[in-house]
Amino acid sequence: MTAGLLRVLRPDGYGQSKLFQAGVVINGLLSALVLIAFVALQFFSFHGFRPYSETWQVMVIACGLLFSLVCCWYSYRGKKAAAKIVATGIALLPLYFMAHHLLPEATTEVKTPGPFLTKNRASVMPDDIIIADGDSAGAGAWYLRRDNIYVLGYPGEMSYGLSYPDAKARRLDLASAAALIEKNPGKAILIARVRSYEAWRDKLPPPLSQEQDGKRGYVFIRF
Repeated sequence: MTAGLLRVLRPDGYGQSKLFQAGVVINGLLSALVLIAFVALQFFSFHGFRPYSETWQVMVIACGLLFSLVCCWYSYRGKKAAAKIVATGIALLPLYFMAHHLLPEATTEVKTPGPFLTKNRASVMPDDIIIADGDSAGAGAWYLRRDNIYVLGYPGEMSYGLSYPDAKARRLDLASAAALIEKNPGKAILIARVRSYEAWRDKLPPPLSQEQDGKRGYVFIRF
């Protein structure tokens, strides 16, 4: 592939390098548009939505997009074929390396409950009863290191396991969950998506304490 590109970009390449130049221009324009849109969204918001609250994340993404734009400009203006190819190839390299550190907060709230549960793990005692919705049960079992979690509502991927006779008691509806909480005051913990708890709030006892990880994330509630 590299040999083919070098041949296309030779001065006597009969104008075929125009395709490469056009691709570089398109990449540069896309980088510029994304940079402008990102800065505008971050500083002016859209219906109150901003991707990040940390300044360093904003700066890292802006610098990565600016680096991409500079590489595209260098590739477009350059004369040596090898330099043009290298500049184009490394244009998005910084963003590739940093992508897993720069997920928007709205995404991490919904998709990664691990840090939130780990933060609250120290408050979970061995004799506490843990209730979780179907979205949170797997993460709760893993991060809280428990194998006796009750599942409230639709169990999702745990449906098959909870269909066994010795596991059916682990599946709860709202009435049985409320009764279990009332029988264990101060020792019942609910882990659930915010939207799930909002739908159940009126049918559960009042909580003793509550922590929430964002508007769309998870709740950790002790009853």
